[in-house]
Amino acid sequence: MNNIPLQFIIPNPDQFEIISKTTMKIILKTLINSTFITLFNTPKCNCIHLRNYQRMFSYVDYRKKYSSPLFQSVKCLMSDGITHARLFDRRTAVDFGCPLIGKISFFPFLQSSSSTLNSTFISFLIFCLILLY
Repeated sequence: MNNIPLQFIIPNPDQFEIISKTTMKIILKTLINSTFITLFNTPKCNCIHLRNYQRMFSYVDYRKKYSSPLFQSVKCLMSDGITHARLFDRRTAVDFGCPLIGKISFFPFLQSSSSTLNSTFISFLIFCLILLY
C-alpha cells in the first residue's frame, strides 16, 4: 500500500474507545501482513495518538507481531520533520519525549480547573501526600 498511511485507513485514535477490542483485533489481524510505505504524506507523531495506537496493537494476539510487515512499516514523522519512527513501537513515545500516562491525564485536570482555589487546594493536597510518603 504505497503512499497510503495506515492512520488514514483505520478510525481516528480518539475514536478507539467506541470500537470493541474484538473489532480492533480483526482489523489488525487482517492488516498484519500488509506493508504501508508513506514517504511523502506520513502523519506526524502525537503523544496521545501514539499511546492509543500502541494500546490497540497490544490487543493483537499474534506470535510474530513485532516482526510483522505492519509493525515494521507503519511510521509517523518525528518533530524534526525528517525522522520516521515506528508507530506501534513503544520506544517511539520515549524518543518523542511523551510524558508518562499519569502526567497526561493529571495535568490537564489541573489546567482545566476554573478556580484558582481548586488548583491551590489540589497542589496543597499533592504536597501533603508527598510529605506523608
